[in-house]
Amino acid sequence: MKHNFVNFFVDESGDLARFDKKGRSLLGQEGVSKTFMLGVLQVNEDIIKVSKAFEDLRQDLLSDPCLKAIPSLAKTKLYFHAKDDCSAVRREVFKLLKSLDVKVQVIVKRKKELIENSLAVYEHRKEKISERDIYQSLVSRLFKPLLHKNDSYNILFATRGKTFNNESLTNALEQAKRNCFNSWGIQNDSVININHDLPSKYIGLQIVDYYLWAVNQLYEKEDDSYFKVLEDQYSLIWDVDDTREKQYGVYYTKKNKIELDKIKKVVG
Repeated sequence: MKHNFVNFFVDESGDLARFDKKGRSLLGQEGVSKTFMLGVLQVNEDIIKVSKAFEDLRQDLLSDPCLKAIPSLAKTKLYFHAKDDCSAVRREVFKLLKSLDVKVQVIVKRKKELIENSLAVYEHRKEKISERDIYQSLVSRLFKPLLHKNDSYNILFATRGKTFNNESLTNALEQAKRNCFNSWGIQNDSVININHDLPSKYIGLQIVDYYLWAVNQLYEKEDDSYFKVLEDQYSLIWDVDDTREKQYGVYYTKKNKIELDKIKKVVG
């Protein structure tokens, strides 16, 4: 039975850069990620109380005399961001994250497959796949099972360049509802409210950034130390391009836990 509404917070990790100006692959070049990820966070407790807990933590960190000389604290003063925060800040944020009642789902797309698919489409149809097309497709896949259990949803996306606009997000979510019906016969009449804004304005976007960063470290750096702290809060990590056994990829869940040895064979 449907009830009330759900707030979702969505962010991305990695980049969608595939080719240079001469059409050559960027894979393997410095600063170019091997993966692109999209993550969605659902907070199952009072978001106002959660925001206050993080603001209290921020003020404690900013007043710590041992941290005042660290340059990145200037950014932490504005908002938490896993990539920019220093290790001491990250450690405290991870402690707080572990105490939260949240659910996180992440979809992982490998750059190697993106490049090969882009080249194939251009060769056969002389069409270029845009970053917006890729983002829209991943949003549809990520939200397919998430939009039919409640009356309404507020979905807040972290603003990121030109990877999406209101029209492309609306199309993506409507496609997700259609895919849900086509696969499972579930009619979806939920109301969906879409917004996007800067992570500095919403703690939910800062939180999902941290969860994505932990998965990013797992795939990009082969470092599972951060992920291990939070692993019980991920309900799904969908590695769509690991098609060694299933064409749709691999669902990593609490029953099928993700491990470095599992993903190393297909990273890159």
